[in-house]
Amino acid sequence: MCMKRNYIFLFCAATLFSLGACEMSDELSGDKEEKVGTGTLELNVATKTPSALTRTVDAAAADFPVTITNSEDKVVASYTKATDLPSSIKLTVGDYTVAAHTPGDLIRTMSAPYYGGSVDLPITKDVTTERTVTCTMQNSRIEVNYDPTFLENFTSWTVTVNDGGENAPSFDEKNTDPAPVYLLFGDKVATVNVDIKAVTIKDETVSASFALTKADATEGYDNVENGTYFVGGDAIIITLKPTEMLEGSVSGLNYSAQIVFGETEENVVIVVDDVPLVADDEEEGEDGNEDDNPTGAPKLTCDAFTSGVTFSYSGKNFPSATDVVISAPKGIASLKVVIEGGNPGFTAAVEDLNFIGEGRELVGDTELGESLVMNMPSDGDTNYTFPIAGFYSMMNIYGPTVDADSTDESGKSVGLNNAADSKNSHVFKMLVTDKEGQTASAELSVTITK
Repeated sequence: MCMKRNYIFLFCAATLFSLGACEMSDELSGDKEEKVGTGTLELNVATKTPSALTRTVDAAAADFPVTITNSEDKVVASYTKATDLPSSIKLTVGDYTVAAHTPGDLIRTMSAPYYGGSVDLPITKDVTTERTVTCTMQNSRIEVNYDPTFLENFTSWTVTVNDGGENAPSFDEKNTDPAPVYLLFGDKVATVNVDIKAVTIKDETVSASFALTKADATEGYDNVENGTYFVGGDAIIITLKPTEMLEGSVSGLNYSAQIVFGETEENVVIVVDDVPLVADDEEEGEDGNEDDNPTGAPKLTCDAFTSGVTFSYSGKNFPSATDVVISAPKGIASLKVVIEGGNPGFTAAVEDLNFIGEGRELVGDTELGESLVMNMPSDGDTNYTFPIAGFYSMMNIYGPTVDADSTDESGKSVGLNNAADSKNSHVFKMLVTDKEGQTASAELSVTITK
């Protein structure tokens, strides 16, 4: 009982003078200790970047608050800073979780990295247990840089980096050398859309969009599966540069999108592309009549609309990306997609997914987004990128679409449930409707050879 009185005295003193680094539960003393016994925990806290692991209480983790909870989710000890940890902690025998994190709350967008981590551990009677709580980066760095020629050719702009969640980071002309934004990605984000709207020095309002997928990245934290979704510790660094600058007219943008991890500055992948700029207001045609497309009407653009996409079933050489970029200045109200299968197997698959009849409604379709691992548009979005490439792997399961390639030399079906059906391509039919009832549609064919 003397020990307990001393504990109470110390606890009260710490409360009165706000000097206590640790609050200890009654569970750590008294009757329960006598019944089940105690063990000792020696604890370290560290931060881990993708390139290195520090195995002690380093400078980055020194101020991290630490909590210890038991198997009933009751906090049995807490420390305001990792440096306040004693050399050893006596705990009643049982199972515990130790957690540590950057001071403060993790929110959607921040100006600095946020680290956090936890470890589960058992405490055994009369045994000393050593553990390190390794805190990894929970949010992701988003950075936008401008080539000098970009600054010379645009007077104003907004660049939005959108993962489908609320409060998407945006960058504009008010800061030509913006600091990074640290973004907490939503669940299962496989595609990040970059939307650009700008005014040139000739007072032309133009826009462009492109998509980045997690498949572009090849490495990251070694204990996180990074193959599909963007996760904490990833970073996206975008550099924008105009192309074909003729007396203030800009026809397109070159962008480099570096995908790196944490704060290492190690470049993993650079994607370079030429993105066409689309004038927000259609110009008059050669006959003097205005374009039939109403101002602000939705548009669908894709380099493959005219040529279609062709790849080999056996070679699996399908493009890494085929993006249909949808712009709807008035906001997307509906996006319906019909898929006409080019062979019996894929036809049955898209029927099961309800891409038939009037089409499947993609706006707000989280169920489909989760099953196909792609972002779906939200009601009112002004830009959305439909990643046709997300279907390629599934298409390839069912074999060629070209009837002549549906069987091999022995007459055996090439692919799953494949047979000649007088069709030679899968066809995607897309219809977008905006908030004012204006519509736009397009088709894209995908042909698969043997």
